[in-house]
Amino acid sequence: MKNKLAKPIADGIRNGDDQRWGSLDDLERLYGLSRAVGYYLIAENKIKSRLIRFKGSRGTGRRLIDLRTVESFLDSCPVMTTKGISRRMRNAAFQSAAARSVKGVHR
Repeated sequence: MKNKLAKPIADGIRNGDDQRWGSLDDLERLYGLSRAVGYYLIAENKIKSRLIRFKGSRGTGRRLIDLRTVESFLDSCPVMTTKGISRRMRNAAFQSAAARSVKGVHR
């Protein structure tokens, strides 16, 4: 991990220590979830966040993520891929390959 504190923070969250908050950059660094995925999970109420702003400031503020809810979300995700997901991913790959072949794009 790039950040020396990343492992202790993640271990502390997993062990149920104090509630920890982090930025969207921390979300990506600690869990590999991109900024876009973070905003999607917030919009879907899968993880909690807060926007910190001060009166009179011109900036948009700072979004902080409750990293314990990220851990809870990850714990609730399936370990094994279901047949339905495998089928959808396979069909999407076939459709993508067919669209590329029509356009003449080969990888």
